[in-house]
Amino acid sequence: IGLAKNYGDHARGEVIVDDNDNIYIATTAAVGTDPSQAIVASFTSNLQTQRWATAVGGSGKEAGLGVKVAGNGDVYLTGGTTSNDMPSTSGAKFPTYYGGTDGFIARLNPNGAVQRVTYLGTGNMDMSFFIDIDKYGAVYAMAKPWASGLPRPAPGPRLRAASSWSSSMPTSAS
Repeated sequence: IGLAKNYGDHARGEVIVDDNDNIYIATTAAVGTDPSQAIVASFTSNLQTQRWATAVGGSGKEAGLGVKVAGNGDVYLTGGTTSNDMPSTSGAKFPTYYGGTDGFIARLNPNGAVQRVTYLGTGNMDMSFFIDIDKYGAVYAMAKPWASGLPRPAPGPRLRAASSWSSSMPTSAS
């Protein structure tokens, strides 16, 4: 993938199963002439039928690295991007691309349509590798910021805001 920075980045992704035994895959693939798009797809439990597949990205390079399904069926995808034009950022907690590689969180509805995307990052290399949802519906992105001078052990201010982003986009939102 175009965003490979660490050992194994070219092969990263995630496969999960929801409460209804549907299978979800987060990965990175070429789409048309774009060499690197974040992809999330859903399949039936026997893998006989693809329920839907969605490419999430803009004009730069993307990596789809983590996926989680909320109790209401919304699907959350996280990863990295070099695009300054990700879709559906209007109204997002962080609608602005900060430069370098930013992390992102995308919320898709149960049918795979992108609802909202927010950036996570600084002007340096910031990718989000995993995503989780707590019992209250707050969304958490686990990331590795490469920006120098960020406070430790807590991640930088833009990445720490992932949990507050969920308050503006609770899993119960339509």
